[in-house]
Amino acid sequence: MTDNRQGRHAFDASVAASELEQTPLVGIGRQELRNGKLLLWLGVVILPVGIALHFARWDAGAWDDFVRFLTTAVFVGAGVSLGQGIRLYREGRATLRDEARRQAENKAL
Repeated sequence: MTDNRQGRHAFDASVAASELEQTPLVGIGRQELRNGKLLLWLGVVILPVGIALHFARWDAGAWDDFVRFLTTAVFVGAGVSLGQGIRLYREGRATLRDEARRQAENKAL
């Protein structure tokens, strides 16, 4: 039995977006995709910095607490960035897919 998710994942939002008429929802979908990708890359770039800070051997006395705080902040920031990026990317894809479906139905009528 074919999983219905395969068809959804096969949908290429960039190709469909280029074929869509320019409507407010298409603009919103493209912006969500762009922002989602940006947040994903930001999280991917920040995460190694947090890992490096976590494993760094700091023997700086008072700075040790600051580095521990900074490491925690970097990990939290990377996690939030990755989570929001995934959410925005999925919402953007869904918006473009729904708008493409709506426009196809309107053309069929």
